[in-house]
Order: sequence, then C-alpha cells, then structure tokens
Amino acid sequence: MASRSFTVSAWAKVDPGAGTSVVLSQDGTTISGMTLWYGQDGTWRFGLPTADSSTWAVDQAVAPATAGVWTRLTGVYDAVSGAVALYVDGQRRPRPRTRPAGTRTTRSSSAGTGR
Repeated sequence: MASRSFTVSAWAKVDPGAGTSVVLSQDGTTISGMTLWYGQDGTWRFGLPTADSSTWAVDQAVAPATAGVWTRLTGVYDAVSGAVALYVDGQRRPRPRTRPAGTRTTRSSSAGTGR
C-alpha cells in the first residue's frame, strides 16, 4: 500500500477511436501500484489497486476525455484520507474516491505501459 501521499502529472492526447491507453504507471509485483490511463469508454482514469493481486480491484477517479486534444492530467493520492483524485487541466473531476489500504510499490515508474 502507498504509505505516503503523492502526485503524478502528465500531458496526454488520445487519438479518436483509441482503445485503453496507459499514460503513466508504477510497477507492482502483479498489478501496477498506480496507473493514469485513458479508458476505452472515452474517460481519463487515475487509480490504485486495493491489493497486489491478479484480480482487477482498482479504486479510480474518472473524468470525461476529449479525443485529439492535449490535456494536462494530474493524479493525487492522499495517504491520510485514502482519497484518490483526478485533475483535468487543473480542475478536480469529479469528487475524489477513497481507497482502502492496498498494495505497496517500491518499483520503477513507466510512461505508456502498465501491468
């Protein structure tokens, strides 16, 4: 589980019709410890897993995406409250989600790929 609060940020542009696309991630043993991505449903997403397992149990903050437009994405995790928040072009979208204790990661971070 993430024991400290952190923030990640990146500029991203998704092409119209794109499928799921990872912007940033941090490796975990089984699943990424943190991921910032575009979902095939036309949304930006920032999430942390509830456990390092092969089961996809990820608490996420979700926001609508606009294809073909450069967008500043910022994911925030508050370790004290457990809140997971996503900011799109500086605006929080929507309200933050609270996540229970999850997976601790000490591995490298990646751009454009995830576990």
